Amino acid sequence: MNAGRGVRDRGASLVLVLVLLMFTGLVVAAVMKLARTSLDSSLVTSEQARMALDVDGALEIAVNGIRLNDYDNELGQSCSSLDLTGPNSEASLQVVCQPVPGTGEAGSVAIDANNRAPAGLMSLGAGPGGEAGINQAGAGLLVSGSVISNSTITTSPGALTVTDGQVTARGSCSGTIAGDPSPACNTGTAVADPAVAEPAKYAQPTTGVTYRPVPACPRTAGQTVKFEPGYYDDAVALTNLMSTCAGSTFLFQPDAGGKVGNYYFDFRNGESPALSGDPVWQISDPKVRMVAGTPRGWNPDAKRRDTPTIPGSCQSPTQSATNGGVRFVFGGRSRIELTAGQVELCGQYYADRPPIVVQGATAGLAAEPLGALSVWLTGFDTTGCPKGFVPFNKPKLATYVDNQRASKTM
Repeated sequence: MNAGRGVRDRGASLVLVLVLLMFTGLVVAAVMKLARTSLDSSLVTSEQARMALDVDGALEIAVNGIRLNDYDNELGQSCSSLDLTGPNSEASLQVVCQPVPGTGEAGSVAIDANNRAPAGLMSLGAGPGGEAGINQAGAGLLVSGSVISNSTITTSPGALTVTDGQVTARGSCSGTIAGDPSPACNTGTAVADPAVAEPAKYAQPTTGVTYRPVPACPRTAGQTVKFEPGYYDDAVALTNLMSTCAGSTFLFQPDAGGKVGNYYFDFRNGESPALSGDPVWQISDPKVRMVAGTPRGWNPDAKRRDTPTIPGSCQSPTQSATNGGVRFVFGGRSRIELTAGQVELCGQYYADRPPIVVQGATAGLAAEPLGALSVWLTGFDTTGCPKGFVPFNKPKLATYVDNQRASKTM
């Protein structure tokens, strides 16, 4: 009986061993499968990491390529794609360059050969030995775009700072001129007047100019002094306003409806007793802030003084196709001298011509506006006058053509 139980016990032990071995085999198989899965995942992850490194490197190469070349999404330009083999993954990589709609020069503001000016500032006066080309004195001058002079360039004591262009002069240069690339002076090459080849693009406004008196300084200190487009003939009045109206900002507004505001400065000072002094508009107060164009970043109608930040105080024509800009035309001997203060002028955007903001007059107005010089009295001669003739002796009854009351007395 005992021997039989021993055999049965050994048989039961064998079954238990077999079950244990089967269970161990299943566990080991599961562990091995898990280890293989982990190794496969590591290989996939490693491959993805190598691919990510190659893609990131390709993007950086493409971005730097655009940053360091002249591509600016101008009409007619193409942005080259990049094709290469990844050094880590050995995969074929391609980066396609496609500008975002509404950005760059071909975006909302299209700039091309039709409306790109040949320079930010051009002086077309006589060459070497003749009149000075650019004589910048006092306050510094910042120009975005190239500067070209058909004569000389002189800066003292302020500096001429140029961005996005080069300074070129037919004659000599003196003073501080900052720009990249370096200025090219004494070239001996005459500057072509763009208006000769393309007169329609550079024609000055000659009609629809209304005579405007110089506005008065507002009673409330610090309020904005607003100018309207039109014809101004008194440089002395402009000088006095900007030297005595302390704390004010002077805004030269565009025309209604976002159109360009044409300002025609033909100063007649020194030509008659009515307007004395020199035909030179002088800005010499360091506190002067003068803005011409659509205000940007400040409110000219604010009850409390809102001082504009210059540069950036008016809407640039290179940033908006619907901006309202201005155009200053100086006729005859008229000049403006800026020795202190801050002045920013913004031109008008056009699709077919450059946004010219300051121009020397090439012709008189089609219909010469009449202002303070329209009427002045020097004396009377009654000899031979009809019976009952009464000499004029009440000047306050006289009016100018612009309907302003006369103020002279006899």
